[in-house]
Order: sequence, then C-alpha cells, then structure tokens
Amino acid sequence: MARSVDELGDRRAIAVLSAALGVVVGLIAGGLAVALLGDALAWSTFLTSAGFGGAAAVAAALIAFAAAAYGARSTRRQAEEDRRQLERQRRKEQWWARAEWALTEVARGGGSAVIGLGVLEALGRSEWADQHEADIIAAATEFALTAEAHSTAEPDRGRMGSGGDDG
Repeated sequence: MARSVDELGDRRAIAVLSAALGVVVGLIAGGLAVALLGDALAWSTFLTSAGFGGAAAVAAALIAFAAAAYGARSTRRQAEEDRRQLERQRRKEQWWARAEWALTEVARGGGSAVIGLGVLEALGRSEWADQHEADIIAAATEFALTAEAHSTAEPDRGRMGSGGDDG
C-alpha cells in the first residue's frame, strides 16, 4: 500500500514538473516564433505584460511545489526507515534478554534447564534469530545436552563399579 502511494506521488510530481516545463517551453517557443516573424514590438510587449509574469509565476510555483512534495516524500521515507531500524534494534535487544534468561536457566540445570532449552528452541525459530544467534543457541543446546548426558552417566558408572566390587 505504501509503495503504491509513493508511486502515485512520484507520478504526480512528474506530471506537475511536466506541466511547468510545458508552460515554460510554450512561452519560449511563442516568444521565439514572434521574434522570428520579426514583430519585436509584440515580443517586447508580451515579455513586459502581466500575462507573461503570471505564467512565469505559475510555472515557478509548480516547480517549487513539485520539489517540496518530493522532499517531503523523501523525508517521510527516511523517517519510516529510521523507525523500522529502531524497532528492529529494540526487538533484537528483547531477543537477547530472553536468550540470556534461557541460558541462565539451562546453566541452573534440572527442570529449569528443560524450560530454558525450550525457550532457546523457540528463540531459534524466531524471525529475529540470524545465523549468529542460531549458532549460539546450537552451541548452548549441545553443551547442555552433553553436560546432562555426562552427569547422568557418571552416577551409573559409580553404581556399576561399586556393585562389581561387592559381588
């Protein structure tokens, strides 16, 4: 929608500039035609008339309007882009705050780790997770799962070793 409005504004600006250019070219061509036909008095009279002054003022106003409209659209586009960038930055900061919380939960272990891993998984699917973030989540998840596997395997080995000594 915004793109079509901008295109419409651009077309309108081009139309206004074309109209102004047409007026100026028409005045010049008319003046040249009068000059080429040898009627210097008519040329002189036309250039000093209120009609020529009014036409030139209208042409100048159209050109100024088109330039101002173009400048306003350009400023609006830049403001929208700045707003999008700020929103993206804010979302990324929120994403990282959530990731930090989830990593802390994973580091705590136990039931908190399960919740933290679930949050990390969801954050990894988020539109705000770029490759860098996905790599961090993958590394944290792999580390947490490896640490969990080692922590559950060690007590089993200890029991097996003590069971073997008893028998």
